[in-house]
Amino acid sequence: MTAVHSVPILGIPIHNVTFDEARERVAQMVEHSRDSGASHQIATVNTDFLVNATDDAELHRILRNADLCFADGMPVVWASKLLGHRLPERVAGADFVPALCAQAAAMRHRVMFFGGAHDAAAEAAELMRTVHPGLEIGTATALVDSDGTTAAGEISQIEAFAPDVLCVGLGNPKQEKFIDRYASNLGVPVSIGVGGTFEFLAGDVRRAPAVMQRTGFEWLYRMSRDPRRLARRYARDLAVFAPAIARQWRRTRRSSHHMGSLASNDGIIDLSEVNRLDRATAVRLSSLTTIARRTGNHVQYVGISEGLGAQLADLQLDTLVSIAPISPSTNPPSSESAQS
Repeated sequence: MTAVHSVPILGIPIHNVTFDEARERVAQMVEHSRDSGASHQIATVNTDFLVNATDDAELHRILRNADLCFADGMPVVWASKLLGHRLPERVAGADFVPALCAQAAAMRHRVMFFGGAHDAAAEAAELMRTVHPGLEIGTATALVDSDGTTAAGEISQIEAFAPDVLCVGLGNPKQEKFIDRYASNLGVPVSIGVGGTFEFLAGDVRRAPAVMQRTGFEWLYRMSRDPRRLARRYARDLAVFAPAIARQWRRTRRSSHHMGSLASNDGIIDLSEVNRLDRATAVRLSSLTTIARRTGNHVQYVGISEGLGAQLADLQLDTLVSIAPISPSTNPPSSESAQS
């Protein structure tokens, strides 16, 4: 049985990690980057991220290729249970950032808060300095366009500080596109989009009571506090997310073939005997792709029939595997998984 490393939700692998595991993964990424020079992107995925990605191909690519996507929202956790494997817990960005700061202070990692409204980043950083003595933390702001671009001089603030962990509070999808565009060139080991976390930490925006956070009704509290801005967004999320999850659930109810462990032979997985994808097999495909990316290995999927390819495309899962039918005499093309 393949270990569950991620659950594919609307074509995006959401990683099977707890809060503490996600924080440990960040520490590992920083240390790996110091040796290799690699840059890592983390996304705190909620329903709004997934809905935005359904009609934004660039955002979808960024999220499915992120080094770590965790569920920042109970609806994402609930959806994962319907789609084959329940993710262990919600990892809320507003809780994760302070935990990262505590870890950074202990491990002497440099943290930078970038973006946010007004002086929220500076106020949040000052709070983190007070709570975690010895923490090296900087802040910067810049005008960033909706596609994540900014003037070359603006990002020099990040380059000058040289953070190990860059927290970008520009909102989705702007922050994810900004990270994708600049983090690697800046040599930032770990970058994470944190939405409105600076405003929460600074006290500019109040969080919902703990019981509403645990039961998945934080969105209702937030909408009641800012209905003009959030009512339309949440209405759209509900109208798109629920039907899309229901369709993925319906379309992956049955399979005409039991795939067992879905073992890889020299990195090649043959799907020629699979006519329809069930939920368990979708989770296995996502998990194999996720662990291959994490370990730097390549996975190639071959033998995908026309019918299976159509199902994968309909579920936005085609980006995880190659959808071209492969004949025995043809060398398999590299999938996106192999290129990541």
